[in-house]
Amino acid sequence: HKNPFSFKHPSYCLLKYETSNSSWFDLKFVDFNGTLHMSYKQIDKNLNKYTEESRDLAYKHAQKAEAITEQRFVNDSLKVYGMVYTFEGATATPLQFYLSDSASHFVRGALYFNTALNDSIKPISNFIKDDVYQLVESWQWKDL
Repeated sequence: HKNPFSFKHPSYCLLKYETSNSSWFDLKFVDFNGTLHMSYKQIDKNLNKYTEESRDLAYKHAQKAEAITEQRFVNDSLKVYGMVYTFEGATATPLQFYLSDSASHFVRGALYFNTALNDSIKPISNFIKDDVYQLVESWQWKDL
């Protein structure tokens, strides 16, 4: 796939692109019944629209979450900027994020498990959250 980005992901994951739309792709944590759903969009003077949509989608989980943490992500040398949302409690998602170069590229990710989030899945969720943080930290735009 010819995408304008690259990133590192764990070898135990399966990267799967939607056949109908290559800007939608999943990182499947097969052994853990989880999926990081990702989507890429070109920015055309609409970065604010995308960041607000991402925030709205994240805060849809506010009713179930015990806490939501926003962590700004900045890597000036690679022009990668974004926000990581982490959720505590019985939410459908433990983590969501978006990344952008602020000019041309925007990507959003949301981690979901195919089981209810509860205390028994929490260690797995935390383990995978760490891997998603590493993915965010490794993100690069190819055309910069």
